Amino acid sequence: MQRTFLSNLTVLLILNLLIKPAYLLLVETEVQNRVGAEVYGKYAALLSLSFLLNIVLDLGLNTFTSRAIARNKKLAGAYLSTISLMRILLGIPYFLLLFTTAWLLQYESGALKMLGWIGLNQLLAMSILYLRSNLSGMLYFRQDAILSVLDRGLLLIGLGGLLLWRSSDSAFDIFWFIYAQTGAYLAGFMIALIMVWRKTGRLSLRWRPSFKRIILKESLPYALLVMLMMIYYKTDSVMLERMLPDGAYHAGIYAMSYRLFEATNMLGYLFATLLLPIFSRLLTDRGQLTLISDNAYRIILTGGSLLATICLIWPNEILSLVYDHHISEAASSLQVLMTSFFFIMLSYLWGTLLTAKGSMKQMNRIALSAVAINIFLNYLLIPTYTAFGSALASLLTQALVALLQWFLAMRLTGVRLPRITHVRSLAYLLILGLSGWVCTITDVHWWLMLVTLIAVAGVSAFGLRLLKVGDAARLIRERKTEVNR
Repeated sequence: MQRTFLSNLTVLLILNLLIKPAYLLLVETEVQNRVGAEVYGKYAALLSLSFLLNIVLDLGLNTFTSRAIARNKKLAGAYLSTISLMRILLGIPYFLLLFTTAWLLQYESGALKMLGWIGLNQLLAMSILYLRSNLSGMLYFRQDAILSVLDRGLLLIGLGGLLLWRSSDSAFDIFWFIYAQTGAYLAGFMIALIMVWRKTGRLSLRWRPSFKRIILKESLPYALLVMLMMIYYKTDSVMLERMLPDGAYHAGIYAMSYRLFEATNMLGYLFATLLLPIFSRLLTDRGQLTLISDNAYRIILTGGSLLATICLIWPNEILSLVYDHHISEAASSLQVLMTSFFFIMLSYLWGTLLTAKGSMKQMNRIALSAVAINIFLNYLLIPTYTAFGSALASLLTQALVALLQWFLAMRLTGVRLPRITHVRSLAYLLILGLSGWVCTITDVHWWLMLVTLIAVAGVSAFGLRLLKVGDAARLIRERKTEVNR
């Protein structure tokens, strides 16, 4: 199982590191450059609103499906035929709630039109995620990895080509961006549907009330958790846009740094989708649970802390690579958000372990506390610190959640990282911090210092055996054996 985890994590990371950064640099950031901070800020706020309510589209069914199928693969076909009809019907209350909330927030008619298309995209995206949960539950991680980047790949080719063909001085409508997403999601949904149909051997819609009630009863705790997490993840953009007189502008500034944060956060989400079915199968084997958790933690520590350090030292330079305007205004938000990314990755590890164990009552208590703290901090900080205040609220919330989940995971599962891992981690962080400080006082081009910092971090990680050459070599040999078979 350790080999399965490392092998498929490698596939996930390679695909996502190839496709998503390219999409980020060539498409999303260029769209914001052309439409401006205010227009994009309005879109970002409406997108966050659609995320806040998309729990109605899910009701915890994705997590429930992946966890249940991982325990009994034979249930995949039965769940697919029953839950698929439920997901279609959930679109009705979702759109009713979406437009009602927008009306209460006093959005104008133009924003409502945009929100309708964004809501449709959410419906398609959540449908793809559900189909992917079937594949990951059956441990078809490579197919899941392909679907995880398919829509972004299509947008990269289609919309990226359009942006390159039209000069930067040409007018660009934000709706073109939204329509392109609709097309990409629709194509991704059809391909995902075919993949799942081939694996399960059935594709039908059945109305089975008693079975649905059982599924909903078991999935609702997951739904509550997802809803609470979405609130403290996404409420910042909405509060920025609604609380300030020039809120759309500040939401656009925040979106500049949040986009880079979200791109890396996608890797964390993929990490969790890979771990959930594996943890679900290993719950009775504490030794294997500890081994997988230790491997995952060491990867998170080395990669997450390095990324946070880079963004702390060179925020203006990084933003300048992809944006044309408002670089200095967004830099401080990027520094704070990318620091919180490290804690989010820890939360993906320990939160996923708790989810696999079914500790939903405790998880929901933590998430409810996080919602209250995040909303209070945003309300307190936004009027004075605007986008930086939202980023700081996110950092404090995510750090608290990660530490509480770590403590709870140790107490409920008995999984404790080896003491040597903590010693090596502390040594790595000290080396990384010292190297970062040297970079700030050295008068050398930042690209050269960046490469040097990455090299020092890599040597330190392997030298301290946080990352192990032997594991990588064994993984390569095993992958070659599988190919030969």
